[in-house]
Amino acid sequence: MSTSMRIKTVFVAVFLSAVSLATAQLAPAGNSGSSPESKSKDCISDSVNCDLDATVTEIVAPTSPAFTVLGLSPTNVSKPNSPSELATSLINAFDDNGHFQSGTAIDVVPFLVFASKSFDLGQYTDKYWVRVLSRTSVSFATTKGTSSPDTAIRMATGLRVSIFDLGDPRAAFNKCVSKIDIVVDPNNPGAPISDTAKQQLAKCRADAAKKVWNASSFVIAGAPAWISTDGSSSNLKRNGGGFWASLAYGIGDWGQLTVSARRQTGQNVSPAGTSSDATNAFVLQDTTVAGGAFKFGRSDFNGLFEGLYIGKRTGGVPDSYPEFGFGLEKKLATSVYLELNYRYDITSKQTSGILANLKWSFSRQAKLSPQ
Repeated sequence: MSTSMRIKTVFVAVFLSAVSLATAQLAPAGNSGSSPESKSKDCISDSVNCDLDATVTEIVAPTSPAFTVLGLSPTNVSKPNSPSELATSLINAFDDNGHFQSGTAIDVVPFLVFASKSFDLGQYTDKYWVRVLSRTSVSFATTKGTSSPDTAIRMATGLRVSIFDLGDPRAAFNKCVSKIDIVVDPNNPGAPISDTAKQQLAKCRADAAKKVWNASSFVIAGAPAWISTDGSSSNLKRNGGGFWASLAYGIGDWGQLTVSARRQTGQNVSPAGTSSDATNAFVLQDTTVAGGAFKFGRSDFNGLFEGLYIGKRTGGVPDSYPEFGFGLEKKLATSVYLELNYRYDITSKQTSGILANLKWSFSRQAKLSPQ
């Protein structure tokens, strides 16, 4: 199978996963809980065996690994929070070499899409491997240069695994709902639950989502990449790849410190200053990034400061410099977030500028309580 066919196969698989989840989202709320043959129940009458999909429906999508390896992540410090079931991103930005790129990415958690109905919330809490799979996402991204000398098409696939997450929204939800006191009338056990219990359940759900953005957590990720330097999809070839890790420490409910390191090798880039009519505009580049970030605020609106060391070998020539940045992340609507970041290099060895990323994140609207 050719490289281009393999890329298309990966894209189709991710696209079908997205369609499957989107179809589930369109189902009526009353029918979107456990299927008849599933043993999962609602989260009021049975907080241990309730639907795994019924916990948290809105989580800020973390950085897409596929975007990161393509050099278009708004921040160079990857977010280590738990992923949403499905996320899409649109980005328009200048890369490190000053070339404008436009791209899209899709991230999906295969376990939540295809296997979550086979597990309930109690099993999630008790089984470490279920928690890891529920926090493992795959991604696909593609970008296109818009002007000479870089009009290349770039593609990447990525794998991201959250090894641990002390702000795991599903575990936090399970702990919260287990404390809800349900009063049952023995003479009428089928009577609707109280409005108070429903309100408590809704609060558990909201509180669990709020803790995701600044939790103490650790993630590892990796992504291979492909490129067509002439901008045609038929000439795709391998374009190196990268791997990285991020470790975060949550500070109360208002802050987070993160340290991160990334290594990328064998990537074709068009260095800054390359003439638009150059016959050989691309050279190989290896990159090492290490540093940290400090986030502060709340889940729907937070700020970021970051400082990093950048080491590069471009066309065989080594170079290094510091990079600083700051940014904002704002919730625009339900599950829609805008991320704006500014990168600044005091040595002027790279292009500084604003990077914008618009993200949608989705989870199933599953049944939380009896209808």
